[in-house]
Amino acid sequence: MKPSHHPNDDVMLRYAAATLSEGVSLVIGVHMEMCAECRARAGMFEALGGVMLEALDPTPMAPDAYAKVLRRVDAIEPAAQPTHATRTEIAPGLPVPAQLRNYRIGRWRSLAPGIKFSRIATAATNDMNVFMLRAAAGTSLLEHGHSGDEYLCVLKGAFTDQDGQHRRGDMAIADANIAHKPIVDTSEECICIVALEGKLRLRSLVGRVLQPVYGI
Repeated sequence: MKPSHHPNDDVMLRYAAATLSEGVSLVIGVHMEMCAECRARAGMFEALGGVMLEALDPTPMAPDAYAKVLRRVDAIEPAAQPTHATRTEIAPGLPVPAQLRNYRIGRWRSLAPGIKFSRIATAATNDMNVFMLRAAAGTSLLEHGHSGDEYLCVLKGAFTDQDGQHRRGDMAIADANIAHKPIVDTSEECICIVALEGKLRLRSLVGRVLQPVYGI
């Protein structure tokens, strides 16, 4: 079954231009592994960017431009390289997506009854959380909002929120103005990958107590 929820054109354009954060790019990349439509859209935006660059009038370079570039390159700190994933399966029968195979995936930790999360180690800053969320069939997730945008892709199972049902491969994007309480379908557990800009705003007392412990 093809995904029915996709990133909007603005997000896909930023993905093609490589201006998204590492965590958000990971989630979009995982979605694209399961979505031929978005792979084609990304290719279209990349081609469009190439055409726009070719249409620009050439600008003469300053005599010392090359030397300035070399000085800037020398000043760049080496980027931290992703560490290799610690497992080949996210859950029994669910392989690690290709986009995540060079990232260290933490162990599953309980967040609430029927809900677990597993952190994905990235070079992202402290205001970005990248993790997998795993919820048992029929579970109602903690009601929450966000201090920033949330990008989510379903890897297994399905859930329903204010935007309808989200199945394997579907994307869900929520901004800071949205509060929701997703409910997992009763047929099987649901596993998602999430990139969260900022923190969750958990509404329940239990959630607010546990949030400082888990840092999401």
